[in-house]
Amino acid sequence: MSPAQKAGVVPFIILMSEQFKEKKATKNNLAVPAADYFTDRIIASLGTGSLYLDASNIPSPINGNHPILAIAANASAKGLNLIPAISLASPAGYSQAVHTIVQAQGRGIALRIDLNEFSSAASWIGGWNYPLSETDLIVDLQDSVGTVASLGSTVQHTFSNLHQGATWRSVTIAGTSMPPNFAAINQGLHLITRSEYSLWFNLQAVVPYRLDFGDYTTPPIVEPPSGMTYGFPINVRYTLASEFLICKGVRTRGINSVMQDVQLTGHANSIINYVNRGRISGCWADDEIDQIGAGKSPQTLAHWVKIGVNRHVVLTRQVIP
Repeated sequence: MSPAQKAGVVPFIILMSEQFKEKKATKNNLAVPAADYFTDRIIASLGTGSLYLDASNIPSPINGNHPILAIAANASAKGLNLIPAISLASPAGYSQAVHTIVQAQGRGIALRIDLNEFSSAASWIGGWNYPLSETDLIVDLQDSVGTVASLGSTVQHTFSNLHQGATWRSVTIAGTSMPPNFAAINQGLHLITRSEYSLWFNLQAVVPYRLDFGDYTTPPIVEPPSGMTYGFPINVRYTLASEFLICKGVRTRGINSVMQDVQLTGHANSIINYVNRGRISGCWADDEIDQIGAGKSPQTLAHWVKIGVNRHVVLTRQVIP
């Protein structure tokens, strides 16, 4: 992404234990501690802008400091503007480590809450130990966006009456309308409405404070089903202004199977030929899809995750004022 495409975009990473590991030593290189390795990968991918990090899923070692302290120290030394994030139910050891970081670095804090906590802020705000002017409030609807949107005027009333709504440093609504998988749909092209975008669009027009937009760049927010084996259908997600275009493939093994690279090239051509594609000039993902359609190797599914995330963030940044 170019600097202009990144403007106003703040990633929120929920770090899990399986993603927080040291880089093993090799014959020619020493091992890299987990905190350094994580920070280096973030900077290589995202640069040194602002980043929210919730590391509450990583356990505190017995009689030791929580790893987020090492991450924050490493990030600060390398110029990364890391803002720690917690929830109201974060473990005590993690919350204390975050408090230490906030006090030492003075960059503020992010509080990630659900809709019930959002609507009852007046009841717990007295126990919040940070100034609201230094707190970024994020109401995370996860995959319940459709249910919340169906509440209509009720949810508008809830957001309009956020306790001390204009006092928070920022307020963001986040969520996803993506299903955990596409098992229920047939091969071909399908559209899924971006309900999280339409919900934000309607709410930001009525609330008496600035309401920022957030969503999930990863397709589902649940773990893959157990027992998944090689040969699963090859699917691609492509973001449109108000919908997701889903290219549903077939299995790569068994009856009527098709090789992965053939399917991915086919998905690229389906996107290229889609009437309402809305190609973005200067978007790396769109350039990559065009080149794959013209004969470049489609590479791996991991490469297509990069394509999907890049297109999603660039387009979303364009349509959000």
